[in-house]
Amino acid sequence: AEDKSGGGFNVLWENDDGRYSGWVLDAAGNRVSGFKIDDIVEHETTFQKDFNDDGDIGLPSMASSGLPNSSAIGTTEADTFHFSESGPHSIINFDDTIDLIEFDTDLVSSFSQLTFIDSGDDVLVAYNNGSILVENFDLALLSVDDFKFV
Repeated sequence: AEDKSGGGFNVLWENDDGRYSGWVLDAAGNRVSGFKIDDIVEHETTFQKDFNDDGDIGLPSMASSGLPNSSAIGTTEADTFHFSESGPHSIINFDDTIDLIEFDTDLVSSFSQLTFIDSGDDVLVAYNNGSILVENFDLALLSVDDFKFV
């Protein structure tokens, strides 16, 4: 169960057929609604559990994939897109209100090392010997608050 802010809980269970379902409960434990889950990976960050046993909670990070030329897809939850390898990479479904683009400081150590290029419907974030294409995103929405250096 996941404690929801404001009281109540999300409860998740695995059905006999291997699919997952859940209930939303109020603070008194009464069922408010139910839901079926098509892609359990999208809920791993909510419940902080690696349901598909791939070694990652949520979508695989760039660091764990270890591959340049990789794409990451954002979920409806807060996502951190971690980069430790140069490459061309891409991010799909970036939400600047909740998501972060995170760099290992060995790769990029500060916001001033980034160059931003408006590429029509996309934004190209260039650095050292690499780049990240943030697909379907407006350059005007990107700021220092969207980045973290670790």
